[in-house]
Amino acid sequence: PFAQTLGLDDEVAQARPDVHFVTAGHEFAEVADYVPHDRWTHLPWLPLDRYPLLYQEIDIGCAPLAPSIFNGCKSPIKVMEYAAAGAAAVASPTVYADVFPEETGCIIASDVGEWTRALMRLLSPSERGERVRALRGHVAATLSLEAQWPQILRSLAA
Repeated sequence: PFAQTLGLDDEVAQARPDVHFVTAGHEFAEVADYVPHDRWTHLPWLPLDRYPLLYQEIDIGCAPLAPSIFNGCKSPIKVMEYAAAGAAAVASPTVYADVFPEETGCIIASDVGEWTRALMRLLSPSERGERVRALRGHVAATLSLEAQWPQILRSLAA
């Protein structure tokens, strides 16, 4: 289950009453089983031109993907979006581990314990700030259009 995978059932929601949770797009109703109603906001899908508004208040972004053939074909864009918005990120190994090794600032979490520890670490403003700077630098240096343009041109010329 989504909420349990993120460690919302024990450590994060109950140990940190100062944390407010935000979900966007698909609504995982089970979050209500773990997070008090007054500490959870769900934002609906937005049209593409308003989509960046969903990221305005995010400090820590979560990108959980279960290991499956379907999910393995997805792109790592969610963590890139978090980086562009200035948020830290925790992600599943599926799709993200190859693109975001530890030194990039993104924390890869494989099980409930790892998700919980990662989220608790990122609640520290200093750790979160360091990881955001590293993640934004990695995305700009290696994944941005500017960084990828030479490879795109080589591919088109081939």
